[in-house]
Amino acid sequence: MIRAWHLDLMMIRQRMLLNLPISLVLCLWLGLQTQSLATVVAAALFMTYPMVGMQLGQYDELKGWKSYRMTLPLSRRDIVAGRYLTLLTLVIASLLTAAVAVGLNIGIAAVAPGLGGPAGMMAAMFSADAVHAALLVGLAFLLVCTVMVCAMTILFYRFGATTATTMLPMLGVFAVLMVALFVGSLDESVVAAWSDGLLWLLSPERLVLCCGICAVLTVAIMAASAAICMRIYTRTEL
Repeated sequence: MIRAWHLDLMMIRQRMLLNLPISLVLCLWLGLQTQSLATVVAAALFMTYPMVGMQLGQYDELKGWKSYRMTLPLSRRDIVAGRYLTLLTLVIASLLTAAVAVGLNIGIAAVAPGLGGPAGMMAAMFSADAVHAALLVGLAFLLVCTVMVCAMTILFYRFGATTATTMLPMLGVFAVLMVALFVGSLDESVVAAWSDGLLWLLSPERLVLCCGICAVLTVAIMAASAAICMRIYTRTEL
């Protein structure tokens, strides 16, 4: 399993190094433009986790890693376990990227509080409610990303890198962008109603409960997906 994980990391290392500065610049820009800590966290998670995780199957085919791995003393269960260990690594990397992105926005707010808007808006961006909302939105978005990534992983193990499975990650990215544009174009009264509902969830007890539910569901979905992929891959003739 560890050897398969190392092979996956070698395969995506260049993509990760390229993604990191782009992600941080994008998060810094979004922080200045939207004054929303939750938006910064969601963007950091998305750029690091699903943007790479949904394309792991394509890398297998394009780089020839799939055939190479089969020549190594690795069982198919080890290969699948290594792949999900890679996904877990991407989750951790996305959380660290989000932390760095938040730190950069805090630094900008401290050095130039008027940059990107009135100083009061930057101060509100890091209020207690804003931090709680960012935590809740981040874990909920991580759950959504896990559903997307695990679904793509199952499809790649079942069908391989076909035209359809190659297009699906791009459709997933497009869907996320459309949802973001839709939310951004909502009427102010709708946004205000959503904000009131979000504030209701941000009490300490409800926040802990919601975050716990999101974390448990994320782990459960990843574990179920790994079990399905192991079942498929061990029965697949290559």
